[in-house]
Amino acid sequence: MDILREANVTLDYECDSFIHKDSLDMTDADRQMLFERIESDENQRIVVTHGTDTMIADPRMVTEQELERWLKDFDSWDVCDQCCNNLFCKTNFAYQKAMEWSLRREEFVKRAGFVLMACLAVHDKGADDIAFRQFFSIVKSQAADERNFVKKSINWALRQIGKRNRTVNAEAIDVATDLKRIDSKSARWIARDALREKQQDPEETGELICLD
Repeated sequence: MDILREANVTLDYECDSFIHKDSLDMTDADRQMLFERIESDENQRIVVTHGTDTMIADPRMVTEQELERWLKDFDSWDVCDQCCNNLFCKTNFAYQKAMEWSLRREEFVKRAGFVLMACLAVHDKGADDIAFRQFFSIVKSQAADERNFVKKSINWALRQIGKRNRTVNAEAIDVATDLKRIDSKSARWIARDALREKQQDPEETGELICLD
């Protein structure tokens, strides 16, 4: 493996490529296959190098205290996003934490709040629109945050919420239009990026209806 050679690893090792998928596309069945593969291997020391950041818990069993403890270790956008997408958004605390964390100051904590909003918008198909309307006021109140990882997560949340259906889409456009009027480079960037999408029917294409 190139990365091991570049790191000058001198220990004896074997590399086995298994489940050729993006980590975000891994299913519970894939994880079970991986578990069984490791269980049956005679080697005692095995490192899984891809897609494992959130293979740490059953979302049905995760406690609020565990979420908060793991959150403290977030120091990169990819760990933050994978945890939110693969684990946190499937817990009973997802909506609560989206609200709480998006209002906190810490960069990756705030990002986690907005990434949760985006993930819930994509995955919680049966949720009522009101569950997402509550996020709009937070999007507007936090849009002036100039930190790159934060403003991109706010933009992501707004666009994904707007893709749910025509009604919420129109409301998302109104929010983006309001952001354009805020005296903030970050808020205006979030608005422009959301509003540059072509006009399409979200129920047919999954795209956000947005026009300047």
